[in-house]
Amino acid sequence: METLFTPRFTLTPLAEHDWPFFLQLRQDDEIMRYMAEVAPEAAIRVLFDQRLQPWVPGAPQPLDFIIRAHGSDTPLGNIGLRHGDEGPAVAEVGYTVAVAAQGRGIAGEALQALCEFAFRQTGIRTLKAVIVAENGASARVLEKNGFQRVAVLKANYTLNGHTYDDWVYQLSREA
Repeated sequence: METLFTPRFTLTPLAEHDWPFFLQLRQDDEIMRYMAEVAPEAAIRVLFDQRLQPWVPGAPQPLDFIIRAHGSDTPLGNIGLRHGDEGPAVAEVGYTVAVAAQGRGIAGEALQALCEFAFRQTGIRTLKAVIVAENGASARVLEKNGFQRVAVLKANYTLNGHTYDDWVYQLSREA
């Protein structure tokens, strides 16, 4: 899989040496508050190992990248996509940024590069994102990248004993 570049960041495919960072992100209550309950390390390792598998466009296997500033080994976040039940022309995007790196436009810049890659190099025609409605920062990242909210799923997601609405966003490739 290729490496992606933005004006400020390098997005490299997830690799075994990224395990400590991946674990750190998924054990951080601040980051996970809109994603999922913090899982035990063994369960996080299973998720990581699944994401290390080679990506094949159209297959359910996710494609993950680690985001770093150009010339730095320090990971700042991760971003990726995966196909769901809607076929190979549709993929869902997701991203996380380390708490210390948030608020600097990292997710937005990385998302732009991922969208360009998906539309240019794969058969993907539509990208989607599903976020917890309370996640205003993620909504702003999506909207700045041209995603439009296309649905509200009422009381769709239960996390840490609370039920939330989900917002569904979509961006389609220009014909």
